Amino acid sequence: MVLGNHELHLLAVAAGVQRIRKGDTINEILAAPDAADLIDWLRHRPLTHYQNGMLMVHAGVLPQWDLTLTLELAHELEQALRGPAWRDCIAQLSLPRLTRWHPGLTRDERLRITAHTLTHIRFCNPEGELEFNAKGGPDTAPPGYLPWFDAPDRRTAELTIVFGHWAALGLLLRDKLCALDSGCVWGKQLSALTLDPEPSQRKLIQVTCPTE
Repeated sequence: MVLGNHELHLLAVAAGVQRIRKGDTINEILAAPDAADLIDWLRHRPLTHYQNGMLMVHAGVLPQWDLTLTLELAHELEQALRGPAWRDCIAQLSLPRLTRWHPGLTRDERLRITAHTLTHIRFCNPEGELEFNAKGGPDTAPPGYLPWFDAPDRRTAELTIVFGHWAALGLLLRDKLCALDSGCVWGKQLSALTLDPEPSQRKLIQVTCPTE
């Protein structure tokens, strides 16, 4: 697994940085007798997984990032979440989101934009400026913005990227792109895909999700 926005929210609540939201289903975890062990296990999970030319992330990557930079930034955030000052890291991630990447960002700014990109990105403009408010399908992109994976000159275009997060996008399978959030949260389908570098060898498995 890779960490996503819901996992980071759980860590933030456990750290006392955020409050439980209406509709959250994390009370059972926080009240468990081994809650501390569960939180410790969770904060040691990765934000990315790369194997056989395929990169798995929760939401996506910035078009300016190549594979090396993506993995370096993810590693920096992973180390912060796994360290003794992880609560301070979570507090940083709860500050207002940054929308522009540049190499001169401070460490704390890098942690924030890395977390928000890998776990929240849907739309950006051709220059890679992030837009976090629009949550509908690709046809709801604000003027001047487009799905992150369609950004021109995206530096990970030669990789196969596997991601979820974007329920309104739905299942989208291309040779170099596997979007697997098919709306289970809305009672649609839960999708799994055998990950093979050869697109013709990938097998899609789906089950229908309950509405309640």
